[in-house]
Amino acid sequence: TYWLGMISTPKKRLFIALTAMTALMLIVVLALTLAISYIRTPAGSKWLLQTLQKKLAERANIKLEFREAVIDPFSRIYFKDLKVIKTDELTQAEISVTGIDIRYSISILSRTVKVDEFRIQSPKVKINITAPVPAPVTTQVATPIATSEPSGKSLDSVKNFLTSPPMKIIVKNLKIDGFDLELNYQDSTSTSQVELRGIGLELA
Repeated sequence: TYWLGMISTPKKRLFIALTAMTALMLIVVLALTLAISYIRTPAGSKWLLQTLQKKLAERANIKLEFREAVIDPFSRIYFKDLKVIKTDELTQAEISVTGIDIRYSISILSRTVKVDEFRIQSPKVKINITAPVPAPVTTQVATPIATSEPSGKSLDSVKNFLTSPPMKIIVKNLKIDGFDLELNYQDSTSTSQVELRGIGLELA
C-alpha cells in the first residue's frame, strides 16, 4: 500500500511518464539505427534492388535487368550491364548502360548532396513511338464546368513547397562516354528517325 501511494503521487507519475517516453525514444532510435545499418549491407542492397524491380514492374510496367548492382542509399549507386525496358501499346523504350558508378555523400543538416564521382559508360537509348489512329470527329455541345477557388490549405501547401529550402547538389567529377540515341516515330503516313552517336561529356 505504501509503494502504491508513492507511485500515485504527481511527482512519481511524472517521473514514470518521462521514463517511459525516454525508453520509447531510445527504442525508436535503436530501430532506425539497425534499419540503416542493414540496408547498407550486401543483404540490404539486394533487398532494395529486388524491391525496386518489383515496384517498377507493378506500377510502371518497367523491366529492370542487370548483371551486378550495389545500392547504398547514403554513399553509392552502382550498376553493371544495366538494361531498362518499357513497353506499352504505342511506345517501346530500351535503355542499356555498360556501367554506372555514382559515389556521393549526404548532409541532412545543410540539405546538400555532394557527388564525388558520376560515371556512365556507353549509355544507349532506343525509343520507338507509334502514333495512335485518329478517332472519328464528333460534334458535342460544350458544358460549362464549375470552378472553385483553391482552399487555403492547398495554397499553404504550394507556398511551403515553393519556399522550402531546396536540396543542393554538388557534382565534382562527371563523365559520360559513348552516348547513343535512336528515336523512331511512325504514323499512318510517314516514318521519322533521329540518331545521335558517340556523344561524350566530361566535367571535373
